Amino acid sequence: MNAANSDFSIISDIVAFLVTAEENAALIALPSEQEIRNTVFSMDPLSAPGLDGFTGRFYSHCWPVVGSDVVLAVQEFFRAGKVFHVVNSNFIVLVPKTSEVNKVEQYRPIALGNFFFK
Repeated sequence: MNAANSDFSIISDIVAFLVTAEENAALIALPSEQEIRNTVFSMDPLSAPGLDGFTGRFYSHCWPVVGSDVVLAVQEFFRAGKVFHVVNSNFIVLVPKTSEVNKVEQYRPIALGNFFFK
């Protein structure tokens, strides 16, 4: 048993499992093309764009052209367990805490996850 397995064993003795084996299997199952399409079309079309500027509206409107590539990318994530580096990016934005700001402390940073990553 390596150190990682030993650490997990200790934690699993203390923390109750909240996800059943069946639920876990459903969560990691390869999504179908229809499931992916339904998810894309149900998301906010004006949510944060990626670095390429594409919003949900783009993906919905251009689905006949880009849909197969989106499906392949999402399914590859489920197969490999990795997200493409260019997809795993966020915009860091400073949002004012009050209506009048004149100090950096009066802003709070937020991360806007791009549409494709969501």
